[in-house]
Amino acid sequence: VLGRFINDIIPESQLYDIVQNGKCEYGKRIYVGNNAFITNRAPIVKNGEITGAVAVLYDISELEKVTRELEYVKNLNNEMNAIIDSSFDGLYITDGEGMTLRINKAIKRMTGLGEEELLNKSMSELVEEGILSRSASLLVLEQKVPVTTTLNTVTGATLLVSATPVFDQQGNIFRIVTSVRDISELNMLKQKV
Repeated sequence: VLGRFINDIIPESQLYDIVQNGKCEYGKRIYVGNNAFITNRAPIVKNGEITGAVAVLYDISELEKVTRELEYVKNLNNEMNAIIDSSFDGLYITDGEGMTLRINKAIKRMTGLGEEELLNKSMSELVEEGILSRSASLLVLEQKVPVTTTLNTVTGATLLVSATPVFDQQGNIFRIVTSVRDISELNMLKQKV
């Protein structure tokens, strides 16, 4: 590229314009081929006369790729949150230690217990405090297989819960996803029949 006119090599650089107008430019985004750059451009002044121009290019192609991937993941996360919250059944998610990570709106509707009472609390703690009569998540941690059982809450709800372990690549329980159904109404109907 030595000895060649800059606009023939990288017309996007606009270095010739910097030589003509003598102005500095900072943080300008340009594309050279398929690569994205942030560029700072300035004239080279010698004895009060502009003798050339310099541009510093910061390759942000990888950063833009990561930004696009992050945006995709954020959209996917929002979609997943909408799906979880729109489920009529309760969804209760714990980590591999039985710590409550996530509940959906149906859990509060069924039990009267919300994020304040449940989030960031271990299932052992919830059982010990009498908030839940038992925990399918704890049974899953013991047995390492899916478990279905009934339990009662401190608010008087009777629930049918099905807890399923999610394993990581090493075969350890990474998450436990519990589907929750309120069977209090079903029990009342059964009694009436």
